[in-house]
Amino acid sequence: GGGTGRIINEPEAIQWVKEHYENGGTVLTVCTGASVAAKAGLLEGMKATTYHTAFDYVQGYCSDCELLKGVRYVDNGRIITTAGISAGIDGALHLISRIKGRDIAEEAARNMEYDKWAPGEGYMNYENEFVSYLKKYGPAKAKEEYGPALTDAQTLFFAGELKNLAADLAAAGQMEKAIEALEFCTEYYPGEVIIYNQLREVYAQMGRPVPPTPEDFMEKALQGQLEEAMALYEKAKTRFPGWVFFEESRMNWTGYQLLGQGKTEAAIQAFRINVDAYPQSFNVYDSLAEAYLRDEQSDLARKYYQKSLELNPDNENARKMLAKIEER
Repeated sequence: GGGTGRIINEPEAIQWVKEHYENGGTVLTVCTGASVAAKAGLLEGMKATTYHTAFDYVQGYCSDCELLKGVRYVDNGRIITTAGISAGIDGALHLISRIKGRDIAEEAARNMEYDKWAPGEGYMNYENEFVSYLKKYGPAKAKEEYGPALTDAQTLFFAGELKNLAADLAAAGQMEKAIEALEFCTEYYPGEVIIYNQLREVYAQMGRPVPPTPEDFMEKALQGQLEEAMALYEKAKTRFPGWVFFEESRMNWTGYQLLGQGKTEAAIQAFRINVDAYPQSFNVYDSLAEAYLRDEQSDLARKYYQKSLELNPDNENARKMLAKIEER
C-alpha cells in the first residue's frame, strides 16, 4: 500500500514477489501496492486497479496494463489488485471466498464487524476453467478430462471455488449436483471440515440424516462430558464413515482448555478423540503425551512423544520432553 515507496527500488523485494507468482502463488495488492506487482511484470496484459490518485504512478511501471477506475478490485486469477484500504478488505474477503468459500468470507466480515463488503462490486477478469468444466459436464467427466493434472488439484481449483459452485447449485434447487460437487471436493481437499459443514447443510435441506456439528463435540467436551463426547464420536463414525467431524485444532484447543482448568483426565480423553480422528498428525500425539505427563503417567507420555517424533523427526519439543522423562 502506501509504503511501497520503500521497496519499489529494492530488487530483492521485487524479485521475491515475481518468484512467488511464478511458483504458483497468488498475489493481492492494496492501494499503490499495484506498482510493485507492475514492476515485477505481473500486470502486463492485465486489467488492474489502484488508488484513485495513483493511476499515473502505477501506469509508469507497466507498459501493457489497463487500469480501471471506479472498481473496488480486479481479479485476474492469481493476481488481484484493489483500490484503497477498504477496497483492500473487499479484495481480501473475495480471496477468502475463493480459497475457503463465501460462507467463510461472510463469517470473517462479521467477525470484523465489516458490513460494507459487496461481492459484486469487484471486476472479474477471470473464470476458473476447471470449475466451469465441472459445472457443465459433472465430476466424472472432469476426472476424465483433467486426469493426471488432478494429482495436484490445488493448481486447478481452491476448495472455496467448488464450495461456491455448490452453494449456487443448491440455491437453484439442484441439490444432487451440489452434493456431487462437494463430495468431489472432499477427494482433493481431505480433512477440510468446511466442506463437510456445507455438505451437512445440503443434506439437512434435503431431509437427509446429518452427522453432529463440530460444536456438538466441543460443547460436550468443554462441559467435561467426555464419555458422551466419545460415544457421540463413535456413533457418528459408524453412521457416516469417512466424514471429517471437527478440526484438529479445535479439539486440541478444547483439550488444552480442560488441561488449564486442572481437568487432566478429561483433557486426556479429548486428546484421545483427536488422535483417533487425526492419526497421521504428529501434534495430536504430542498433546496427548503432555497430558499424560501432567498426570504423572510417564510410560504413556514416553510412548506418545516417541510416536510424535516418529511422525515428525523435527519435533524438538518431543525430543526435549523425552530427555526430561529419562532424567527422572
